[in-house]
Amino acid sequence: MEPLQQPAAVSNAFGRLRARLAARGDKEHEQAVIRIAIALLISILFVWNLLYGDAARAKEAFATYGVLFLVASALLFAHIATFPAVNPTRRLIGISLDLWTLTVALTISERFAAYLVFIYAWVIVGNGTRFGVRYMVFATVLTFVGFGWVVYTNEYWQRLPELTIGVAGFLLIVPVYCAFLITRLERVNLELKAKAQELELMATRDSLTKLPNRALFFDRLAQATALAERTGQQVVFLYFDLDGFKAVNDHHGHDAGDALLVLIADRIQQQIRNHDTLARFGGDEFVVLLTQLRFPSGVLRVAAAILREIEAIKEVEGHAIDVSASIGIACWPTPEEKLTPLDALKRADAAMYEAKRAGKRRWVVDSTLPVDPALRTGRTESTSAPLPEATLAARP
Repeated sequence: MEPLQQPAAVSNAFGRLRARLAARGDKEHEQAVIRIAIALLISILFVWNLLYGDAARAKEAFATYGVLFLVASALLFAHIATFPAVNPTRRLIGISLDLWTLTVALTISERFAAYLVFIYAWVIVGNGTRFGVRYMVFATVLTFVGFGWVVYTNEYWQRLPELTIGVAGFLLIVPVYCAFLITRLERVNLELKAKAQELELMATRDSLTKLPNRALFFDRLAQATALAERTGQQVVFLYFDLDGFKAVNDHHGHDAGDALLVLIADRIQQQIRNHDTLARFGGDEFVVLLTQLRFPSGVLRVAAAILREIEAIKEVEGHAIDVSASIGIACWPTPEEKLTPLDALKRADAAMYEAKRAGKRRWVVDSTLPVDPALRTGRTESTSAPLPEATLAARP
C-alpha cells in the first residue's frame, strides 16, 4: 500500500504561504499561521474528550470556545494581512486570545492538562522573542491568571500541590531567564551593529578626515558615470594636492599636519554640493568629483574656491603656515576622445603635476574640457578676480 500523500493543491497552497511569509519576514503573519494551526490542536482535544472524557462537556466547550477561537483567529489573520503595519494593541489581543484559548483547553482536558500546561511557556517565550520583553511580561501575567483558574477548577491539580507549585515555578523562572537572555542579546546586537558600522567606516572612509577613501570614491564614480550615460550629463574631476604641506610636517610636526588636513577637508566640503564627492586619496592628495553637470561652466569657480579656502588658512595649532594647492581638471565623457572615466581621472592627475611644474598655486585644465586658452591655467592671484559667467564652452 502506497504511503498517504498530501494532496498537491494543499501542498502548493502551504508552499506559497510559506514563501510569502518568508519574503515578508513578518512576525505577526507567522504567528497568525501558527495560531490557526493551534486550532487543529483544539479539534484534537475535542475528539479526545469525546472518546475518553466527558463528551457532553467537550461538545459544549468546543461549541462555545473552539468556534469563537477559530473566528477570532481568522479575523486577526485578515486584519494583519490588510493592515501589516505594527499594531501593539493587535499584538496584545493576539496574546490574550492565545492564552485564553489555552486556559480553556486545559480546563476541559482534566487530567490530560498536565501534558499541555507547558504550552504556556511556549506562548510566553515565543512572544518575548518575537516582540520583546514587555510583551513577554504581559504574557506571563496572563499565564498566571489562566493557570490559577485551571488549578481552581480542576481537582487534579488540587490533589497534587507539589506538581502545581513546580509548574508555577517553572512558568516564572522561564520568562525571567529568557528576559535576561533577550536583554543581553539586544545589547550584543547593538554592539555588533556599532562594530559593523565602525568596520564599514574603516573600509570606506579616511580614518583622519572621515572623507570617502579610494574605495568609496570609485563606487560613487561608477554610480555617477552610469547616471551620466543615461542623462547625457558630465562628470568633472578636480585632482589636487597641497603645496607647502611637507614644510608644515617638517617644521611643526605631524599633529599640525593632521590638523591642517582635517581643516582643509572641512572647508572644501562646504564649497561643493551634497551630491558631489570630496575624497582623500592618501597623504595630501584629494579629488573632487562634480556630478550631474550638463554644462559644466562653474568648474573653474570651484577650483578658485578650493585655492581660496586653502590659502586662507594662515595658522594651525598656533603655528604660522603658508599653504596652497595645485589642481588638475579633466572631464568625462568627451566626444573628441574615447576615454574611460579612469582615463579622465588620470588626465586630471597629469594636469595637477603640470600645475606643479608651472609654479604651483594654480589650476590646469586638461584638453578634455574646452576652455578659453586664457583660463586654461589659473594662478593663485587671479582667484580674487571674478570669473566670467561661462568659462567653458557648452556641449550639445
